[in-house]
Amino acid sequence: MNETPPTATAKPNPRTCSRRHRRLLSPRSPGASGSASVPGSQARASDRRRRGQMRTRILRTVTAAVIVCGALAAAGAAAPVASPTWQTVPGAGVDGGAHVWAAGRLWFFSTQSETGPFVVRSARVAGGRLSRWVTSSLADVSGLPVYALLGDDLVFQARVRDASGFPVLQGVKLLATGRLGAPVELGRGTPTPSSFARFQTMRVLRLRDRVVQLVGIPRGGGLAQDVGACCDPDGKAVDYRAFVPGHSYAALGVDRHGRVWLAWGDPNYRGPAGMVELDPSTLQPRGKPALVAKLTFRAVTDLVCDDRCRLEMAGTWPSRKDRIWSWAAGDRAPTPIHLPGSTVNSAGTVAARDNAGRLALAYTSSDSHGGLLLAVARGDVRGGTMRAVSSIPVPQGIGSRNRPDFLINAGGTFGPTFFAAVTVYQSGGSGGKGYVRVAILPA
Repeated sequence: MNETPPTATAKPNPRTCSRRHRRLLSPRSPGASGSASVPGSQARASDRRRRGQMRTRILRTVTAAVIVCGALAAAGAAAPVASPTWQTVPGAGVDGGAHVWAAGRLWFFSTQSETGPFVVRSARVAGGRLSRWVTSSLADVSGLPVYALLGDDLVFQARVRDASGFPVLQGVKLLATGRLGAPVELGRGTPTPSSFARFQTMRVLRLRDRVVQLVGIPRGGGLAQDVGACCDPDGKAVDYRAFVPGHSYAALGVDRHGRVWLAWGDPNYRGPAGMVELDPSTLQPRGKPALVAKLTFRAVTDLVCDDRCRLEMAGTWPSRKDRIWSWAAGDRAPTPIHLPGSTVNSAGTVAARDNAGRLALAYTSSDSHGGLLLAVARGDVRGGTMRAVSSIPVPQGIGSRNRPDFLINAGGTFGPTFFAAVTVYQSGGSGGKGYVRVAILPA
């Protein structure tokens, strides 16, 4: 006899559900109720009561059947996703916690290899778990700093400098097999912004005719530098000193309409953050730069682009308790972001992403017992009406009570449909190199 395994969800048969509905709704014979006949008006009144009660029972039964059939259909169609759990990245130490999501895999590496080849460890994500780990290495980029991620190309800042005096950028293709392609000089392609790490490292942009990067332009022969971009069609750098404060953090973005945006924030938090559209050919500003009103800044943490590019930032507004905000050019004022389950001072944003026209944020917060959480929430396009999506507790110490391994970093990155929460631990014992853990959260 064939039976459905206990761990499987039996799929509903629509024909069976339909037959049940027809049977329940079909007229029944007067004697079907099993009641004795009563003559005269009493019989007619009794029949009316029985028919009313029967209709009520049938309606309740049909409603329950519809709910059950619909629930079974939804359960049969939904793919099973495991509850978020921590996994250890095999072979990764304290310096191997940098991570990107590309080519359908999650990749881990050190941002700069001092000795030996560049090493990456990657895995596929299925059912909320990582599996099929692959370790690959490449000697050709040994010692070069990882600069950005463009699509599936990991960008390195090569030692060789071009005629402009700025570093040449090389790309290494991250392959779906977990292997690495050969390093090549980056060229033109579909407009793509950097998606590596956070705002401060979104410094590279691929345009249809070339790749451009933000650069520091020396000023006055000293250490001071202005923010600029290189290069225009003539191979020259464009200086933005007229409206971007020196030494500012800056980022490049491209929205789904192909418009190129430059955003910046004052690292000394004295001036306002701002944004301006750039001509994709000349890299010169189009129109007047827009500045964020009202806020005194602590940090600009991310640039999220879809229909428009939007800054996600931490700052204070006199007389208001809000600390996390979003803003885009054209907004009259920044929008406060209220993250679920967090107090004003307990939340810290980790990453941001546009999710089909809605703003998704990953953040750290405190749970009811004072412990640390990594969580994901979604709101409207500006970050209003945030709703919790998923979360996972983050142990701040693991292992022996006498020599615990201590948490030194908690972060993560968004993938197509998930958020990868990543934690790095320093070994408490002597000689330990530490380790990296990862958990996959619905986003």
